[in-house]
Amino acid sequence: MDDQTFSSSNFSDASNSPASYADNSNKRMTQLNQAAVEQLVAQEQARQAQMAFLAKMTEIAFEKCITKPDTTLSSKESECIAATLHKYVDAQKFVVGRYSRQQQAQQSLN
Repeated sequence: MDDQTFSSSNFSDASNSPASYADNSNKRMTQLNQAAVEQLVAQEQARQAQMAFLAKMTEIAFEKCITKPDTTLSSKESECIAATLHKYVDAQKFVVGRYSRQQQAQQSLN
């Protein structure tokens, strides 16, 4: 049997010690947990943004399109709501696209 196989000198290097292995394992788990938490936070932020968008659109469409609240929408009210939603979404796409292009142009200069 090789004497070095069971020698305590194998653990003299801290990176090979069982404690070091456990520390690295714990650090890795912490990093994975942190990444999972960050992903959950991003998903919750996206969900909240969608809810805020829906609330904003409901308010805008109601104020603009609903002349007298009733149990059903008239065809004119439905058309107005659809047009309002499309206009708002198109405007958002335009703004986001323009912002993205400006960011890309700025990054290419750096």
